[in-house]
Amino acid sequence: MTVPFPTVTTRDARLFKIDGDGPSNLVAVGTQGLVLAWDGQAWTTQASGTSISLTTVRAVGDGRFVAVGGWVDSGTGVILIRDASKVWTKLSVAKAGLAGFDRVGDDLWSCGVRGWLQQTSFEGDTLYEPE
Repeated sequence: MTVPFPTVTTRDARLFKIDGDGPSNLVAVGTQGLVLAWDGQAWTTQASGTSISLTTVRAVGDGRFVAVGGWVDSGTGVILIRDASKVWTKLSVAKAGLAGFDRVGDDLWSCGVRGWLQQTSFEGDTLYEPE
């Protein structure tokens, strides 16, 4: 199958994680904010609104997906959410690259480099940041 890479060259593109809530609703994320979506027929790119590399993605219910990113040498991380209409928006910015997250109720706990932990609500209000 053909996979589109319009935002980065094919040689430089890297995909890191994939998740979905069914066989016709998958999302894969990677370098330079790359987001690919599978609709059961074809892969298409989606505008993530960031050039930060996205390290993981997860379907979180109600047609929504969350992605986080950033790198060890990056002083910035990002948490993005895709709503049911398939539009990505920035939910929060972290002061460190993010490598993973989990959902606990209506909150997202993300973690990253230098021991960073951050609790963020789906509305985007940061509830906790370490010093």
